[in-house]
Amino acid sequence: QVKGERPSRMLRRRLDAAIKAMNDDPDVLCIVSGGKGDDEKISEAQAMKTYLLEKGIDSRRIIMEDKSTSTYENIQNSLKILDELGMSHDMTIVTDGFHQYRASLMAKAQGVKNVTAYSAYTEPRYLFTYWVREWLGLTHFFMLGS
Repeated sequence: QVKGERPSRMLRRRLDAAIKAMNDDPDVLCIVSGGKGDDEKISEAQAMKTYLLEKGIDSRRIIMEDKSTSTYENIQNSLKILDELGMSHDMTIVTDGFHQYRASLMAKAQGVKNVTAYSAYTEPRYLFTYWVREWLGLTHFFMLGS
């Protein structure tokens, strides 16, 4: 989520994990993916790109996808970008640990063979709420496939 024009605290933690992944492999590109909610001034992708630039990531390593409204669409639209660039569908998903399993399932359902995970820190006080949300999301995924 975006607060004003800045990433939320949770999104900043995910971005910090992405920065670590990018620093571990200086050749990797990052697709920042997320549209603009009705209550947001800018898209999540724009807020993420701005944050990464402020942290010193080279703009040539950041690709924006600002149309998606869900994890499934994040992956779907990112795969289209990889196709346009002629790149492999192997991907590293950076998200919170509680969300990695479902995100990886969605990627594999869309044809991604190799999924790597970089997990962001999640504050323990929120874990129960997020796990409940994930169980609901998994139920939706297994029933509807998205």
